[in-house]
Amino acid sequence: MKLTVYHTCCIAMLVALNIILTRVFSIRISFEGIEGIRIGFGTLPVILAGILLGGKQGFITGVMGDMIGFQLNPSGVYLPTFTLIAGMNGMLAPVIIRWFCNGMISLKKLVIVIGINNIMTSLVLTPFLLQLHFGIPILVTMPGRVVAQAFLIPSMAMMVNILIKRLQQSGVSVHYVQYSVINPRQCADKQGE
Repeated sequence: MKLTVYHTCCIAMLVALNIILTRVFSIRISFEGIEGIRIGFGTLPVILAGILLGGKQGFITGVMGDMIGFQLNPSGVYLPTFTLIAGMNGMLAPVIIRWFCNGMISLKKLVIVIGINNIMTSLVLTPFLLQLHFGIPILVTMPGRVVAQAFLIPSMAMMVNILIKRLQQSGVSVHYVQYSVINPRQCADKQGE
């Protein structure tokens, strides 16, 4: 998909929201001066960019949000591997949606999609990189991460659910998602064909 002025404006707004939610309105837990756990809704705009605009635009949103956010509010040293994980948050969601139900989505499926996305990025890749770069053992950060994701995954799914429904009702084009909350059987019928 071509990057249009509309996409650029949406990406800019979602990057700004990502920076605010990640760098300002999040709880940070440090281990020996290194940020080990960050609890907040910072990945929500990135996932939303991926679902609404596509994987490439979601990746761009995550990367730009991490790079600009680090420049505005640095925490430790800059490592590009964490920037790639931020981009993956926006790229994985539309891929999982296409794979999981041919683009049809409901609240239950959003919980699964965001769950797979957050498990891969927040519970697997980020702790691995923290151990690789800083020597923070995975078992030290994992309990806090699991508890945070148990709260964040359903909360994010509900927020994305509401936002997508409202955007579609207002006539905004959602390219990668056909919403099935209005008629939950629609997804089952589509899969049966």
